[in-house]
This record gives sequence, structure tokens and C-alpha cells, in this order.
Amino acid sequence: REIAEARSQFVAMGNELIQKKRYNLSLLEQKLVLFMVSKITPYDEPNKDYIFTYNEFEAVCNLNKDGGKTKKSVYEMLRELSTHPLEVQLSEKQTLITHWFNNAVFDDETDTVKLDFSKYLVPYLYNLQTLYTQFCLENVLAMKSKYSVRLYEYLKSVKNLGFKHPITLEELKRVMGAENYDLYKDFRVRALTPALEEINKYTDLEVSYVERKTGKRVTAFEFKILAANEPTRFINRDRALNNDA
Repeated sequence: REIAEARSQFVAMGNELIQKKRYNLSLLEQKLVLFMVSKITPYDEPNKDYIFTYNEFEAVCNLNKDGGKTKKSVYEMLRELSTHPLEVQLSEKQTLITHWFNNAVFDDETDTVKLDFSKYLVPYLYNLQTLYTQFCLENVLAMKSKYSVRLYEYLKSVKNLGFKHPITLEELKRVMGAENYDLYKDFRVRALTPALEEINKYTDLEVSYVERKTGKRVTAFEFKILAANEPTRFINRDRALNNDA
């Protein structure tokens, strides 16, 4: 029951953070960040410390049951996160460069980790009233592609902007953290298609798109984003989270 409750918690972030952030994180690092964001409640004050055990993280994110390996993995991830900048384009002339967390305290006696979020992220994580997006943590836990998580967050944040959402190819690459793909075919086959397959298989969104071309080159997309509540999606997600997929 505790695992199910943890997976059903909401992740809530300001739309600006979702739409304008730039970072390079692995799939598991992204899940760790979202796992921690899901611990924030609407009543929390900024600068609060959040604590989790290795066993909790292992169970919620459906990792291999090996406490020692998980402990080492979390330690290494947080070391990496401390060196990987999070960049947010605040305006045309202002860019924020920070990190997700201020500090990480590892307690070997209790096998816990204590984290606090960067003070610069307070406007995007606390006391959210308008222009924010929330989604259930378990929607991303079954995903196997780091691009799926990034695209899902973004599509959730723009879903209410209209029936169809246009975006340029270069902007979509940035949103998905897939700027390393120079060839469009590589981007489509290795990032976009797998991401959409997982979103349409596991989540509450039904997404399709139309390519827009300038001459013969694909330069933009128009996404069609609908709500989806088919029971098969929840079954797919539960199977994936219980290693039955």
C-alpha cells in the first residue's frame, strides 16, 4: 500500500520550469528528481528538507532489489546532479543556472538521504497557484527512455493551450534533451518515436503529430494532445512496474 501511495503522488511544477529548462540527465536521474518533487505538498514551506530511504526509492521506482547497489547508485547520481547545471531561460535577457538540490546528506546509520531544493527553484515548486502542471508520478515510472519523460512533462504543460500545439524541430529537440541528433531521421527513430510510443502506452495522454516542412526539410511539428483514460494503459503501466511487461 505504501508503495502504491508513493507512486500515486502528484508531481507539480511551474510551466516556465518545464517549458524553458535545459539539462542533461539520465533516465534514472530524472526519476529521482521527480520522485523528490512528488514529496512536496501544497502546505510545505520553502527550504524544507526531504528524507527518503534507499529501500523506498528502490521500491517506488521498481529498481533491482539490491540495497547495496541502490545505495551506491543514489550516491553516484547525486554526485553527478551536483555537477550538472539546470538552466532556465527566464526571459530574452535573463538565464538562470542552478542545480536541482542545494545539499545531500547521507546517513549510513539509518540508510537515508536528506535533500533540499535549490532556493532558485522555489517559485516553480512551492505555493503554486496558476500556470503550473501536475501529473501522477507513476505515469513516468514505467518509462524506459529518458526522452519519454521530458516530452511527457512538456506535453502536459501545453495541453490546455489548445487542441493543436505547434513547435519547431529545434525547440522540440531542446525540450526533449535530444539536441545531439543532427539528422532528423536519427532524432525521429531514436528519440521521438520511442517517446510517443511510451506516452501512448502508459500515460493519460493520447498524442499524435503532423510534420511541417520548409521545402523538403522537416522544420516543425503540430501535436494533437488529448486526454486518455483507457484501462489498458493502467494495466500496461502496472505490469511494467511489476516486471511483467
